[in-house]
Amino acid sequence: MKPLGITPHLRVIRPTAAEDAIWDAVAAAIEHGWSPEDFRVEAASAWEHELKEAAKHAASVLGAKR
Repeated sequence: MKPLGITPHLRVIRPTAAEDAIWDAVAAAIEHGWSPEDFRVEAASAWEHELKEAAKHAASVLGAKR
């Protein structure tokens, strides 16, 4: 979980769910012996997969033919 932040005006900055998930994923990767390069490759692969799935869904909703 990402630590809380603080502004110059002493306001607490709470991390988003996405930020917490990233920090948790990094901690899990380190725990399992991954290198930063391993994490980068896996994150890029996951990002690409999600974008492809979103594109497929958009095409089906819009009636595009492939």
